[in-house]
Order: sequence, then C-alpha cells, then structure tokens
Amino acid sequence: MTTVMVRGNAVEMDERGKPLPRRSNLWAVRLGYWHGRGYSARVIAEKLGEGTSEATVRGQIRKAGVLSDVPLRAVIPINVPHWWRDILSRHAEARGLSLDELICQVLESALILDDLYDAVTDGKYQGA
Repeated sequence: MTTVMVRGNAVEMDERGKPLPRRSNLWAVRLGYWHGRGYSARVIAEKLGEGTSEATVRGQIRKAGVLSDVPLRAVIPINVPHWWRDILSRHAEARGLSLDELICQVLESALILDDLYDAVTDGKYQGA
C-alpha cells in the first residue's frame, strides 16, 4: 500500500494503484441512520468519531441528496402495547392524520404549549 497526494490530500492506493475508500460502507450507513433519526451534523460527527467534521457530514448528506426543507425532527422511540398503538391509529385515521402527527399534536397541546400534565393524569402517577 502506498500513499500519494491528490489535489493536496493524501490518498492511500492499493497494489494495483487504485485508491482505497477513505471510509467504509458501515460509516456511511451510520451517518445515514443518525441523519434519519434527526441528529444534527455536529452530533453525527461526534458519534462517527475518527476526526469526522460537521462539514464532512453535511457534504455527505448533500451528496446523497437526502436534504430536506423540513426542519430536523428528533425521533423519540417509545414502547407501548400493541393495543395502544391500534387505538391511537384509529384516532389518527379518524382525523386524517398519521400516527406521528397525532402524537405530536397531543404532546404539543398537553405539554409543550401548556403544562397540562397534572390535569391530564389527574394524580394517577404521583409518587412514581
């Protein structure tokens, strides 16, 4: 294996003189996964480590064509019984919403805009 300079960057070459990939497919999968989960470029760069910069993360996302006009949203996985999901899905469908939209609207109305936790739970979970 040899190293050559290409446009001011050190590039490692294999025995046949072909450039070796700088990053693995696993690296790219991780970047895409964390981007899809709504993490910022700064956090993704920290998670990837190996000296990956925020600019590299942004560049790879732009190159992959997965930029969005929609502001990044964080994914918060929650585990609920199947029957809860079924009930929530029916409520969402009746309102013409996706399940995510319904849950976001409920959270926004009950907790984000107004702190209605105590009113909604009516003391059911005090001391928990």
